Amino acid sequence: MNFSGSWWKWGLASFGGLLVAVVLTGLFFDSAPSEFDAPLLIQVPQGASINQVGHLLEAKGVIRSKQWFRLRAILNGEPIRAGYFRISPQSSARDVVRYLARSKGTDARLKVVIPEGFRIQQIARRLVAKGVIPDADLFVQYCQRTAKSEMVSFFPFLRLVPVDNLEGYLFPDTYFFWPDMPHDAIVRLMLAQFSKRMLPIWEKARSERGDPKKRFNFHQVVTLASIIEKEAQITAEMPMIASVFYNRLKKRQPLASDPTIVYALGLDRKRVVYYKDLKVDSPYNTYRRS
Repeated sequence: MNFSGSWWKWGLASFGGLLVAVVLTGLFFDSAPSEFDAPLLIQVPQGASINQVGHLLEAKGVIRSKQWFRLRAILNGEPIRAGYFRISPQSSARDVVRYLARSKGTDARLKVVIPEGFRIQQIARRLVAKGVIPDADLFVQYCQRTAKSEMVSFFPFLRLVPVDNLEGYLFPDTYFFWPDMPHDAIVRLMLAQFSKRMLPIWEKARSERGDPKKRFNFHQVVTLASIIEKEAQITAEMPMIASVFYNRLKKRQPLASDPTIVYALGLDRKRVVYYKDLKVDSPYNTYRRS
């Protein structure tokens, strides 16, 4: 009998079987799990290690094995990025590794348009609707009570604002936020836009006798601009409305502006302001407060 030939064939068969087992095992761990059926949002924290990311992905059901993910990441040779990622349920471990290494981590940015004239409550509700924050009331409370004291070191112009409420200073624009974004980060972005867009106008404005900048302080001008914006149907009307209001102020007459009544009533809008509405007891009632 040719024992050497038999051992050679047995060894080759064993090696082949082992190789098949390794390949099948690799294919299994590399395949996409079936735990989720829709794109999953994953946040990779700044400075997270491969092991930490693997543990996170395994816990979320994105991969089958954190050990296999770590091996894949090492073989890939590219660092894992921090940020937000939307991972497809069809992604293999290899796909996930490449995606986390080559994507900018900005796939989950949420586009939010804040229109001109939005009150803080409206801004908060829109942020909730877009998935940026979970609770509108908490955001409103932060903007009205806490944000100014936290932001004044970043934005010195806030020292010119004599109230804690940041109403009117969260600049209307198109923003890209993150899911569950902290309140302070949202407010900082919006105040930065206000600083960038509005302060140059204030600084360059004329301050000669009779000019608004000479007659009124920064906060008063911003407040009046907000009222004018609400009064006007179109932009072309604003200069005329401004002229009427500044003349009333010069004559020490009440502004008598309907939008301030709507604001005093705590409403976003009101098609008709009735005589009974003008009796609302509020510091924002410009029919009763000069």
